[in-house]
Amino acid sequence: MPIWYRVADVFCLPSRGPGETWGLAVNEALACGCRVIVSDRVGCAEDLVEGQPFGRIIPAQKSSLWADAMRDGSRSQSDGEAIVQHIRNWDPERFSTALKNTLK
Repeated sequence: MPIWYRVADVFCLPSRGPGETWGLAVNEALACGCRVIVSDRVGCAEDLVEGQPFGRIIPAQKSSLWADAMRDGSRSQSDGEAIVQHIRNWDPERFSTALKNTLK
């Protein structure tokens, strides 16, 4: 899969249902330097995408917004490097710490 993420301008995860607990493919796309567009039903949207220049969150029921979001430009080499730096912060140790803090 990494080759597909690397040649893509953007990765989209338009989940509608309640079953998308995280969306690990978003982590994979980011690790390859790919911009992402996700629905607000994707579990990682708030943690990995919200407020980031390389990502966009679209309400699941607003399918008409997806085409415009995908046309918002392609990535440059420096964008890809910044994206990879961002996802490097999301390692198993950070996940474990966040989970422990949530369960307290």
